[in-house]
Amino acid sequence: MGAILLFSLICGFLFFKAQEKQQHTSVESNLLSIARLKASQIADWRMERLSDAEIIMGRIGLVDSIKRYFSYPTEQERAQIFRRLRSVKKWYNFEDILVVNLEKQVVLSLGSDVGLCPEHAQVLDDALKQRRPLWTPLHSTHDYLFPHASVIVPLLDDKGSRNPIGALVLVSDAAQFLYPLIQSWPIPSDTAETLLVRQDGTDVLFLNDLRHQKDTALKLRIPLSRKDLPAAKVVKGTTGIVKGKDYRGVEVIAAILPVPDSPWFMVSKVDASEAFAEWHFRSIIILVFILGMMVLIVATGLLIWQRNLKTHFKERYQAAVTLNKALNLHRITLHSIGDAVITTDDKGHVELMNPVAETLTGWHQWEAKGKDLNKIFHIIDEKTRQPIDDPVEKVLKEKKVVELTNHTLLINKDGREFPILDSGAPIIMDDGQIAGVVLVFQDDSRRRESQKIIKENEKKYRSLIEYSSDHIFMLNLEGIYITSNDRIDAFDIQSGKNLVGKSLKEVYEPSVALFYQSKLNQVVTQETPVDFEHEMNTPTGLLYHHDTLYPIYRDDQLWAIGGICRDITEQRRLEKEHVELQQKLHQSQKMEAIGTLAGGIAHDFNNILSSILGFSQLALEKVEKNTELEDDLQEILTAGNRARDLVKQILTFARKSEEKTKPLQPGIIIKEISKFLRSSIPTSIEIRQTIHSDSFIMGNPTQIHQILMNLCTNAAHAMEDHGGVLELSIQDLFFDPGSKKETVDLKPGDYIQIKVSDTGTGIPDKIINSIFDPYFTTKKPGEGTGMGLSVVHGIVETYGGKITADSTPGKGSTFTIYLPITKKRHLDHVYKPEELPAGSEKILYVDDEAAIAKMGKRMLEQIGYSIETRTDSLDALELFRSKPNDFDLVITDMTMPRMTGDVLASEVMGIRPDIPVILCTGFSKKIFDESTTDIGIKAIVNKPFKKAKLAKTIRMVLDEAKSENMTVKKSRNRVKN
Repeated sequence: MGAILLFSLICGFLFFKAQEKQQHTSVESNLLSIARLKASQIADWRMERLSDAEIIMGRIGLVDSIKRYFSYPTEQERAQIFRRLRSVKKWYNFEDILVVNLEKQVVLSLGSDVGLCPEHAQVLDDALKQRRPLWTPLHSTHDYLFPHASVIVPLLDDKGSRNPIGALVLVSDAAQFLYPLIQSWPIPSDTAETLLVRQDGTDVLFLNDLRHQKDTALKLRIPLSRKDLPAAKVVKGTTGIVKGKDYRGVEVIAAILPVPDSPWFMVSKVDASEAFAEWHFRSIIILVFILGMMVLIVATGLLIWQRNLKTHFKERYQAAVTLNKALNLHRITLHSIGDAVITTDDKGHVELMNPVAETLTGWHQWEAKGKDLNKIFHIIDEKTRQPIDDPVEKVLKEKKVVELTNHTLLINKDGREFPILDSGAPIIMDDGQIAGVVLVFQDDSRRRESQKIIKENEKKYRSLIEYSSDHIFMLNLEGIYITSNDRIDAFDIQSGKNLVGKSLKEVYEPSVALFYQSKLNQVVTQETPVDFEHEMNTPTGLLYHHDTLYPIYRDDQLWAIGGICRDITEQRRLEKEHVELQQKLHQSQKMEAIGTLAGGIAHDFNNILSSILGFSQLALEKVEKNTELEDDLQEILTAGNRARDLVKQILTFARKSEEKTKPLQPGIIIKEISKFLRSSIPTSIEIRQTIHSDSFIMGNPTQIHQILMNLCTNAAHAMEDHGGVLELSIQDLFFDPGSKKETVDLKPGDYIQIKVSDTGTGIPDKIINSIFDPYFTTKKPGEGTGMGLSVVHGIVETYGGKITADSTPGKGSTFTIYLPITKKRHLDHVYKPEELPAGSEKILYVDDEAAIAKMGKRMLEQIGYSIETRTDSLDALELFRSKPNDFDLVITDMTMPRMTGDVLASEVMGIRPDIPVILCTGFSKKIFDESTTDIGIKAIVNKPFKKAKLAKTIRMVLDEAKSENMTVKKSRNRVKN
């Protein structure tokens, strides 16, 4: 009993220590994983910024522009540099970019006027000397409101010497990436915190704001002499898990390590009281459990001891009573039993052997009598092949029945081996003296073989049942579970794994249990298998099961019901998804067909608009101002611009281009539409407008016009038989989580609310949820395609807004649109002639549309250029091939018969590589900035274009071509010299 108590106490103590170690290891592992993850992410971010800087450093065009600006600063060059720097800033997400000369003066800045701070100046010398991008320390200055770190990028002259000509300072806002990364913690915690620190002289400088102490970034310093501060330890070179006190003086456990390739160090910490709070509670429970186990062991030991004592006295009494009978029947029994029996005297000499013993040992009793047992009964260990201790000595020594060694082999007289099961017992006389030993053994070969087969079969079938993904079980005829595998958890049944002994009513809800019982009764009655499916409502959702019940017989009698339950919920879900995907595929194919049609008409429509807009501009330049004719031409130009925007919208719908948005006032468009509707719908329909908003939204005028016209046209169609009232209203609203948010899924903020109401026939309830689906329409064939409200819905969603529909059949409908208000303001102006950049160069203008070629010739000749036009691309190529040096520029349309514009451009540049080419296009999916740059095209002008746009593009391309030619000539002269 004492040994058991001691053993239990030791086990309890070891278990307690193991649990304590496991808790500590878990906390330390989590902290270390978080620290490593964040340090790796910060290192990756720094490396990515340096990689971006090296890409920017290799942009020869930018370096050349800055070099030219340093030598001869012009507004044109300055604008060119700013355009490129803004592109870099937007693409790589920098907060600011400074251009610095070799005298450490800030020449240009995308932000406000700033100077070069000491941190920038200190790193600038190293970056110029090493000719590679370098990081500055994380710091803050009065020029920026935020802590920032910058990359100094040296600008190297790509002409010969590769000497530095200046540098770029790429400023990154720490609040954009670094601080959110540091301050996030992946698991809930009240005290956990991540710190980024570095050494600052004899202090530790904290680089980010702290969770428990605000406004500390780059301000809080603690001396390195604080030996218990984790941040001081990591700066001095310690890494891994440490314990100590943080900046508040609170005991913490922390993971500390350096951030790779940086002067920074990472500290991930949590208060020790929080980290081990759960362990303190668990330790109390464990101690109570161990104490209870000790008490239980003592009580159980006392009961067992008392019971064994009673059994012992009972056995002794029984042995005394039966001893005489056993002796009298000894010989008869010895020869009758099926096991082998050998008896010996107290010296271990054989006295008797029954026939089974003779067969197994190979010795007859008459020849074995008087011989030593070890010679007759030769046994060895089956595994070690070593002799086994003399069984007689063992029995005589222990003076009781003993089981001899397992894995025993008997080697008989002929050398054959038999696996045996054996035991020995003393022969006790009436006076209590031991007269000898009786050995009982049997051939274990058959039992072993059958046991082996049974175990293999049992293992095989148990594996099939236990590892099956199905729930396999057995019920008695009353519906009580007899057996069940552990797969019951997968079916979310409330009773858990232990189903044995429970009825169907205890396992399933009443309706399912009743259904299951009916199927069980069917198997009992018909004694045939039954397959069926059923549903189950569970806390995790609706489950679908497929069950099979089958009869199980014993002694030709129906004994139990076997069952297999399979979860087919996922199968049902996949079947449903397959149907939905098929529907989406059909819908996508319809939309693709519309997109293809929309893209196909864009080119021809833009050519028509090019003529309308171009000749309108030419006429406006010549017409007398402030006349009715000028007003008419302005209306034509306005309508043409609307049509141009509509084509852009068609291309956007066809997924071929992106639609630009700008600030606009929906109230103005509503006034315009009200005037237009009055002249286009029956007078039996009254139009009312209520405008209480002059706010702006970000949108496209054509699209807003299309939205309102579509809704108003539908409203007028609903009232065309009996007339009614069409009302348009607009007002400003503010949404917050406590108001409209419950019915309209909008983010909190300021919105414009536009309502289009009618008193027409209304929309039936059964179709109102489908009105925004593509191709859904209630109109007769030929009256509509069903795309109107679908397009309206798509535009509104694109603008970040929502559209809702309310209708009462017989009374009318109301469509409500919510669009976010913008603070930006912008006003459109009518066309006014402007001073355009002129020139005297000779240009070859190619377009297969004669009207567009004529318009282009007249436009460009008005500003001084000499124009030669062709309407056939092959004719144009022959003209250029005959006189390649007569032209300074080629302007060509993209889509032309016989030879497209990009092919024509390649051909003329193959004849004369330095000829600049401008490509014009109404629509072509082949046009991409990268591909046109690769073949040498200098610019792309989208049709329909304005005269000012074309003139400025031509001047820019010609000036750049001249600059490049001068650079090439200077290089050639230097080579000759």
